Amino acid sequence: MESQSQPSGPRAILILLGIVAMGMAVPAFFRWQVSLAEANRDQIRNESPTTAEGRLQLYLELASPGIHQAISMSRFSAERPWIVTHVVRSADSKQPPAIYGVDIEDLPRNFVRQEGLDVVISMPGPTLMARDVLVGDNAMGVQVFPPGSNPEGIGILERRLRFALQRMIKSLPKDISAARYRFEFTGWPEPEGSPQVGSEGSRAPSELPQDQ
Repeated sequence: MESQSQPSGPRAILILLGIVAMGMAVPAFFRWQVSLAEANRDQIRNESPTTAEGRLQLYLELASPGIHQAISMSRFSAERPWIVTHVVRSADSKQPPAIYGVDIEDLPRNFVRQEGLDVVISMPGPTLMARDVLVGDNAMGVQVFPPGSNPEGIGILERRLRFALQRMIKSLPKDISAARYRFEFTGWPEPEGSPQVGSEGSRAPSELPQDQ
């Protein structure tokens, strides 16, 4: 007796036609997606600014959230939302060391701005955050200095920022010739829309609190 599971002639033809149609639909769908992407790419290219400064402005509109995220992830921990630059041991063995850095818990949106072909990032220089002992994996990467040291904290801070943004820093000149990242440690910028009353400048290394 013949198996009842075999489809009849007309039904088998319909199934075969369906399989063929599905097989043709998949590449057709991808061709449509590719053509749509190419059309969007061409539209973006046609609508893109023609000047280098205009392209950098568009770059910042797209890159600012990533810059904010990269720097936010440089914090020491959720409990210590600081970019920790260095630690200075106390001369008194009974006292904890001094921790220096910058509080980035509430990064202002306008701490990144454009000046010509420069992407400028502004924040304060390192100051005394706390006197305590750092623990955890992130503590391994913090430079520790002997009592009485006065290291150049701004240089350490810039290196940490450049490390956090290294992919963006390297790729920017490839997209926009002569464009670069620049760092200013003159304090947080004034909130957008507020009167310009001047910002508190960062203190020079000699003015940072000294470990006694």
